[in-house]
Amino acid sequence: MSDTVKAQWNLTRLAFAPITFDTDGKTVASFGTPWEHRGVRNLNITNNTNDSNRLAADGGLYYGGAGMTTKQGDLEVVRFLDQFKKEILGFIEEWDGLGEGEGATSAFAMLFEISSDQGGIRAVWYNCTAGPINVSHATNDVDDNRTYAVETSTITGKIVTLPNSLRRSAWSCKSGSAHYDDFFSAVQYPSNETTTTTTGA
Repeated sequence: MSDTVKAQWNLTRLAFAPITFDTDGKTVASFGTPWEHRGVRNLNITNNTNDSNRLAADGGLYYGGAGMTTKQGDLEVVRFLDQFKKEILGFIEEWDGLGEGEGATSAFAMLFEISSDQGGIRAVWYNCTAGPINVSHATNDVDDNRTYAVETSTITGKIVTLPNSLRRSAWSCKSGSAHYDDFFSAVQYPSNETTTTTTGA
């Protein structure tokens, strides 16, 4: 398949899937069914590298490359759903509301779609944690021009051992690929036989 440059412009879908870890606490035993989160606005992505797999010798780099990638993104939504707050951030349903402070946060996979001029790109971050929800409120001005509050959370995705023993932090595919149509029905990950390197969001 020829690689064509795509102009990316629109974040259109967002979903989360729970993770069940193996007894070692480091290997993913299974992913739960993804559930969609409406109201997504922005995801500002930063890629970081972990140099722990590099070895220096003879005055230079003896082994290793760019390092394993850690993904980080500031996720902005109109409002985080209660399901996100309870299942991921550990909010507790109590007294006809949601309490925070004692519940444990949970790891999850994050799936999202970006539109382009030649079809979409769908990406998954496999081993994510979410930071606290931040929100800023403002008073409307005298001309009644409304200022709408939005909520943000920093999402961090780290490399993890998948159920088929591959170690990945993220994976993506383009429209027309074999896994594109059913991407949001279950968490997708490449098979052990895959040798083509794919870059994406």
